[in-house]
Amino acid sequence: MLVGVVISSNFSDHKELVLNYGDSITIADRKINFVGIKNVKAVNYFSKTGVFESFNQDNYEITFYPEKRIYSDQQNIMTEAAIHSTLFRDIYIALGEQITSNSWSVRIYHKPLMQFIWLGAILMVISAIFGVLSRNKRE
Repeated sequence: MLVGVVISSNFSDHKELVLNYGDSITIADRKINFVGIKNVKAVNYFSKTGVFESFNQDNYEITFYPEKRIYSDQQNIMTEAAIHSTLFRDIYIALGEQITSNSWSVRIYHKPLMQFIWLGAILMVISAIFGVLSRNKRE
């Protein structure tokens, strides 16, 4: 867990910027294209959903769909980040505010070894369980 925390803290990267439709940004050797925004109507909310395509060395990797949701009942606005997790890194994309009809503020985060933090926490819980069980056997 400590390794994951140290590496994630020291080697993470983030960018907060305004992107127009068609713009690209590079973060952690990945090119991320802002394709645009699509409107989505669900049962209890309306959403502005961003479409971001990620490329690793010119090979398509994944499409992200972060959202700005407006809930009908209370008019609450919620930001739903899009997350892509692998064993060695997580990438988060969150929409900020709409700047013009075709530009948005965007936050993009690259967090290495986040899964190692979770693995460390799970190992600590397992160790605690074994510690309690072995203590009970001795008594």
